[in-house]
Amino acid sequence: KEEVFNRLRAAATRNETSVSCMTTSLEMAMWEGLRDLATELGMLSAEEVLSAAKAFMIALVTFEAGITHTISIVLLLLMVARFCRAIVGALTSRPPAVLAVSVLASALIGPVPTVLRFFVTPAVRIAVFARSARAALAPETHAAAGSS
Repeated sequence: KEEVFNRLRAAATRNETSVSCMTTSLEMAMWEGLRDLATELGMLSAEEVLSAAKAFMIALVTFEAGITHTISIVLLLLMVARFCRAIVGALTSRPPAVLAVSVLASALIGPVPTVLRFFVTPAVRIAVFARSARAALAPETHAAAGSS
């Protein structure tokens, strides 16, 4: 958080209008990869996606990528399947009315802490700055008063 704050402060001194909040090149690369993946998937037809899935399954069954890589992929797929099963189980374990109310409540109440932080953080930063400025000026004030 402090690094992002320092970037914003440096950009303000250079009068820049926008600053990237990505803190590392890894995060930027991951974001660009996800964006490119979504773009590429949007350009594919259903037939091409099914063909790629079939080729992937054949490569998995025949250990085309090697035994350790195949085991790693299978373990990853099992983990994703467990996550999906847990989400579906959570969605189907409640009556539809309760589910609708809980989703609505989550959508309305969930962002409240973020919104509060958005409005409170500037005031806290100003208060901390004022306190540190007052503490920095206090010894000078006492020294000036003592010398007169």
